[in-house]
Amino acid sequence: MERLIPQNPDQASKEAREIQNISRSVLLQVRELISDMQSIDLGEECQQAAQICESAGISFKLERNDELGGAPPIIRNILSLCLRECVTNVVKHSGAHKCTIRLEEGPGKYILQVEDDGVGIAKENHDRFGSGLLGMKERLLLIEGKLEMVTGETKGTKITIIVPKVKKPAITEGIQ
Repeated sequence: MERLIPQNPDQASKEAREIQNISRSVLLQVRELISDMQSIDLGEECQQAAQICESAGISFKLERNDELGGAPPIIRNILSLCLRECVTNVVKHSGAHKCTIRLEEGPGKYILQVEDDGVGIAKENHDRFGSGLLGMKERLLLIEGKLEMVTGETKGTKITIIVPKVKKPAITEGIQ
C-alpha cells in the first residue's frame, strides 16, 4: 500500500479504510468470543477433576508450585477448558488406575500436564480422539500455546500444554 500512496492516494486511502474496518470487525469478533466464553476457575476445575477421577475409581494426584494465579484470566480459562477435556478423556477412554495433574509457572511460561497410566492411544486411534485434541489446539492458538502428547499402546498418555507468558508493555508517561 505504501507504493500506492504516491501513485494513487485516493485508492490508498480507500484500502486503508477497508483495512481499518476489517481490523475493527476482527477485534469485535475476538471480544465477543472471549466474553461468550464461560468463565472457569482453574482451582475449581482441579477440584472437579479430582472428584471425577475418584468417582471413576482413578486415584488422583495434583502437583503444583502454584495454581497459576498470576496468569491472565484468558489463559486460566483456556487452560481450565483443556484440563476438563484431558480429564474427560482419561475417565472415558484410558482405563487408567491413576491420573496426575501438574501445574507450574516457570520462567516465561505456564505449564499444565495431565498424565495417566492407562492403555495409551494407539496411532490408529488418534482420529477417534481428534476432535477433543483439535479443540484444545484451536483454543491454545488464541494464547500462542502448544500441546504435546506422548502416548504408547501400554504406557499411558501424557499431555503437556505450554503457554508463553505475555509481557505487558511498559507505560511511559509523557510519550505520545
